[in-house]
Amino acid sequence: MTAFNLSGVMQTLTIPLYFRHLENTGAHPVLSDPLATSLVNSLDYDFSHLDDPAFWPTKVGIVNRTCILDEVANELAHKNSEINIINLGAGLCTREQRLQLNNANWYHVDLDQVAALRSELFPDSNILAGDALKVGIWADNIDNRLPTLVIAEGFMMYQDDKQARQLFERLAEIFPRVTVTFEILGWGHAYSTQSIKVLNGYSAEIKWSPKDPMPLLTEADPRYRLLAATNVQDVNKHLWRHYRWIMMMMPWVDKNKHSNRIVTVTTH
Repeated sequence: MTAFNLSGVMQTLTIPLYFRHLENTGAHPVLSDPLATSLVNSLDYDFSHLDDPAFWPTKVGIVNRTCILDEVANELAHKNSEINIINLGAGLCTREQRLQLNNANWYHVDLDQVAALRSELFPDSNILAGDALKVGIWADNIDNRLPTLVIAEGFMMYQDDKQARQLFERLAEIFPRVTVTFEILGWGHAYSTQSIKVLNGYSAEIKWSPKDPMPLLTEADPRYRLLAATNVQDVNKHLWRHYRWIMMMMPWVDKNKHSNRIVTVTTH
C-alpha cells in the first residue's frame, strides 16, 4: 500500500479519483479508467465516505467533465504535429495514461506534497512541483513555441478573481499559442462551499464561479476568445436519471446555475 498523508484542499484529489474508479467498475461505464481503479486499491486511504448515495450528481458531473476534457485534448492533439499539454492542479489525474497521445508533451503541475505522491505513483510522468499560479517558475523548461493546451480541472473554483486574472494573463504572456480549457462551478454555488455536499469536511473554499468568465479573461488579455462552453448535463444524458427529466420540465431554470461547465478559450 502507498502511504497517503495529504490534508486540507490537497485531499480533495481523492474525490475525482474515486468517482472515476466507480464509473470504470460500473455495469455500463462511459469512461474506461482501469488505472484509477488500480490507484484506489493501492492507496492507504479510506474512500468509504464517498459511497454516500447523495453524492451521485457530483460523481456524474466529474465523469462527464472528464469525458469533455478528454475530447478537448484529443481534438487539439490531432490538429497539431506536436503540442504541450499542461495539467494544472494535476492531483492523480490519469488523462495522459488514458489518452496515449504520442505527439503530446505532458506536464503535471501541483503542490510539493501532491507532486511527491504523484512521482511515487507515476514514476515516468513529467511532474512539476510548485504553485500552479506561479507560471513563470514552472514554465521555464517548457518549449513555448509549440501550441499549448492548459487544462484546469477542479482547480479554478479555488482561486479568487485576482488570482484567476493573473493566471490567464501569465499564460497568454508566456505561451503565445495557448488554449485553456477549465471547469467553472455552477454559479449558484458561488462562495458557498457548504452547498457542495461532497466538499463538507475538507478545508476547501469556493472562490470563483462566474456566470460569464469572458470579461475577466479579456481584461487579462484581449486576445482571448471563446471556443466552447459545455455544461456537464449536455453529455451522457442518461446518467442523470430523474434529474434530467426534472430539468427538462423546468426550461426556465438556468442549468449553469446548478451544474458545472467546461469552458475552452484560446489566444490564437
